[in-house]
Amino acid sequence: NPQHPFAPGDIVHFGTYEQDHDPDTTSEPLEWIILDHDQEKGQLFLITRYAVERQHYHTSNTSTTWEKSGLRAWLNSTFLETAFSEAERSLIIHSDVPADQNFDFPTTSGEATTDFVFLLSMSEADTYLSPEMRLCIPTAYVIVRGGYSDAETSACWWWMRKPGHNR
Repeated sequence: NPQHPFAPGDIVHFGTYEQDHDPDTTSEPLEWIILDHDQEKGQLFLITRYAVERQHYHTSNTSTTWEKSGLRAWLNSTFLETAFSEAERSLIIHSDVPADQNFDFPTTSGEATTDFVFLLSMSEADTYLSPEMRLCIPTAYVIVRGGYSDAETSACWWWMRKPGHNR
């Protein structure tokens, strides 16, 4: 509904995914932070509130672009099909995802993609994320699977689609 009063920073529930690592419960609702709301199109730009999975950027220890990454393939297949029902998937639009250059690290950026689920670019992170929002907290499931969590902040590392090494 384009008239719904969604606002950046609001939390919405959409889809489910294992998060508490409790074998006696089903997957928990995914919490998303609204980054932007295009009222005219009735579209939301969302980011998960927590790190919900521990994944490598690529399936092998070789340089790659977002376009060819194993993480992109996983997000747009396994994650998409696991986290969202068929009805929910019908609400997720294909987004044109540009291949941003990395001016700090000389590497190829690959080609633009069209994805249902994607990582933020550096410019999107700079535009939409406050310093507090950049602290990504992992779920219990991620920690059990070997995900890193800083002792002081409880935050973890998270991937971006920017080519290159670190920020």
